[in-house]
Amino acid sequence: MNLKKMSLEKKEAFIDVLVIAMYVDGHLGGKEDKNLHGLLKELGFTEEAERNRFLDVAIGRTRRQMASEETLENYLKKLHKILNSELEKNSLIQAVNDLFVTDGKVATSELKYLDLVKKVFS
Repeated sequence: MNLKKMSLEKKEAFIDVLVIAMYVDGHLGGKEDKNLHGLLKELGFTEEAERNRFLDVAIGRTRRQMASEETLENYLKKLHKILNSELEKNSLIQAVNDLFVTDGKVATSELKYLDLVKKVFS
């Protein structure tokens, strides 16, 4: 999938799901952060400052969505309306899975979130 061709709204939705994935276990690993920056490059954010700004805004946007399981699921359902093609949904599920296995260990909270992402986006 050519991520660069996605609209800004789709890029924001895609990254929001991944930002939540990064923080769902309460631990941000260096490999996860590096993986996310690689995805941001694939999305077309070539400058480090540009990637950092985009990521900072995404963190601010998603932080309050993690207040409860219900809030989180409702937010994912909203993002599902934006990422609506099969290719986008499958790419997103794969990206979440890849992010979780990056550090070599998958926490229970990560598995639970992956199941929720699969439920909403499948």
